[in-house]
Parts: sequence; C-alpha cells; structure tokens
Amino acid sequence: MRNQNNEEYFTSLVHIFNPKSGQWEIPSITGKEPARRRFIQAVADNFGNIYVFGGLADKYVGNELNQYFNDMIIFNNNGLTWSDNLIGNAPSNRAIYTATILPNDGFVRNPEDQNPEGS
Repeated sequence: MRNQNNEEYFTSLVHIFNPKSGQWEIPSITGKEPARRRFIQAVADNFGNIYVFGGLADKYVGNELNQYFNDMIIFNNNGLTWSDNLIGNAPSNRAIYTATILPNDGFVRNPEDQNPEGS
C-alpha cells in the first residue's frame, strides 16, 4: 500500500485495537509473516487460532504477476505467532471462496471463481 507520495506505508498484517485508549497498535509477532494477499476468508477456532487458506497476490498488494496460493496460514492470537501448515492433498491454488469451521474442528472451503480478474 502506498500513500499519495507513492511511498510504502504498509507496516503489518495485524493491528490490535485497544478500546480503553481508542488506539490501534502493531503487536510484536513471531514466525514468518505470510505474503500479502486478497480474496481470502478467515475462520477462527475456540483455541485462538485463525486459519486462512489460499488467496491471490497481485498488483493491488505489490506483486507484479498474479500468484494464487493453496497454503493454510495459521495465526495464533494467544501467542501472537504465524505458522503455515503445508497440508497434503490440498485443493488447487485459489481465491474467492467461502470458509466454515465445523464443530468437529473440520475446515470446509467452497471454491468459487478461481479467476477474480473481473471482480
């Protein structure tokens, strides 16, 4: 993301809002921060984990070429850590989908249009 002077001003994928102070903060997070992407959905479990599957990195997030992902990114909100889960038998690279976490901790994603160029 760039400001009106074409300077990069994107600093973090995670911001925390402090309702007492009314301020946004950037926390210190461990682990490898995932590539910026869009056309994603996130679901959270009862243990503080947020799961993000796939997505698209394109010119709007700073990539010169379109890059679709089929990785599972996990953010642990309790420990403030990033991790990725290289899942075997993963669906193909995709963006624009729905995601639901099930009571048995299963994760369902329903693919939509894999080519969001017209979106």
